[in-house]
Amino acid sequence: IDYAIILSNLGNLLQDMARYNEAKEVYRQSLHIFDTQHKKPEYDTFQHLTVISNYADVFVAIGDYSVAEYLLKERVLADIPKGKEFNNKASVLNNLGVLYLQTNRLEGAERYLRESLDLKRKAFGENHPKYLSTLSYLANVYLMRKDYVTAEKLYKQILKQTKKTLSEKNALYLNTLNSLAELYYETSRNSEAESMYLKLLELSKENKDTRQNEYASYLYNIG
Repeated sequence: IDYAIILSNLGNLLQDMARYNEAKEVYRQSLHIFDTQHKKPEYDTFQHLTVISNYADVFVAIGDYSVAEYLLKERVLADIPKGKEFNNKASVLNNLGVLYLQTNRLEGAERYLRESLDLKRKAFGENHPKYLSTLSYLANVYLMRKDYVTAEKLYKQILKQTKKTLSEKNALYLNTLNSLAELYYETSRNSEAESMYLKLLELSKENKDTRQNEYASYLYNIG
């Protein structure tokens, strides 16, 4: 089992490096060990579920959403032991919500994201970055539905709390600012959109963590 955990950690590293094919193979090796060793006393169900969840993330990254959805729903959520708390459940629900958002299944996206928010609210509170990150995806659901009033309210809530607890140069703050600018543009509030984009450009130039192509995208939007 220890070897399986080491393989899983290597898979996480490879995934962070966007070496997805290698990550998939390493996760498969790790899962094979978990699948064949589940009767041993050192076996940990929740470690096994976490590896499956991370394995699913690879398929999300490469756009194979059907496999990712199957893994998250049938191999993780469905296999959580009854009466037991799985610490990563909120993350799994968030990832399912994002998957549904990316495949334009907005009703399911909202449902999973709200379930994730409920768990994160209880675990971390509403000012925690993990809560605010999921809230940003929920705001995107409303933006895609063209429910601009609700989306704007959520974006402003995220900006306020992110600025307070993190900083204006945080990636979540910058991405939310960009989403709010898009909302203003879509609703023909052009002066407000311009103001948002200009602020975004200013913050992005100062932020060394902002990727060059993201900065170029902001320039394109304002142009």
